[in-house]
Amino acid sequence: MHRVRAVGVWWAVCLLVCGVARAQSDPKVEATRLSDEGAEELRQHRYPSALDRFEAAQRLFPSANLAYNLGLALDGLGRAAEAASAFARFLREAREAPAAQRGYAERRLAALELLCARVRITAEPPGARLQLDDRPVAPSEAVHVATGTHVATAELGGYVSGRRSFEASAGQLAEISLRLEAIPVAARPPVGATASMAVQAQIEKPRKTPLHRRWWLWTIVAGAVIAGAVTAAAVVSTQPPAKLVGSLGEVTPRF
Repeated sequence: MHRVRAVGVWWAVCLLVCGVARAQSDPKVEATRLSDEGAEELRQHRYPSALDRFEAAQRLFPSANLAYNLGLALDGLGRAAEAASAFARFLREAREAPAAQRGYAERRLAALELLCARVRITAEPPGARLQLDDRPVAPSEAVHVATGTHVATAELGGYVSGRRSFEASAGQLAEISLRLEAIPVAARPPVGATASMAVQAQIEKPRKTPLHRRWWLWTIVAGAVIAGAVTAAAVVSTQPPAKLVGSLGEVTPRF
């Protein structure tokens, strides 16, 4: 009898442990638990801890309905732009949500948009990667931001990046348009053309003229010959006439 009871208790413990393990391994179950805890924190006006639990639940199991709870927590913390973004997402994606929640979200979104600004970024040509204060944004999406200075950027391969700083005012929609300029492509020879040009230049390079065919060599030689002849003639002209000895005595030859 005691053995049967021990086996029954053992099986009960196994089922409980397995159930807890399954619950912990199921993202949706764990997200629901975190959301319930966040709701309790929200009722106690503990907004920071409520926000932590809602964000953890959103990471585990993303849900448009959970955006409503995120909006409530952010609103309680006075983060108007982020709360407006959460309520806008809830209204845009949670179309099957209860009418009471949707009605409250609509009213609260209208009030929050008077406290923050909205920004819509477009770029030309299309397809550029858009960022607002280093945060990616979708093309033509109206994003809620806090009032003050912001920076919009656009990047696209083959184009110079676009950047613009602007002031966002409460209750206003800032339309930011960025036009990207194409990066000029420098003219350059095709691949392999440099090597072929070098080979061609080597082929067409003139051959060296042999030394005996150089004009300046023969000019020097001719000059040397002429100089030698002139020198020889000068030497001969300065010598006295030669005397020949014959049978008639000394005879001076006449030329």
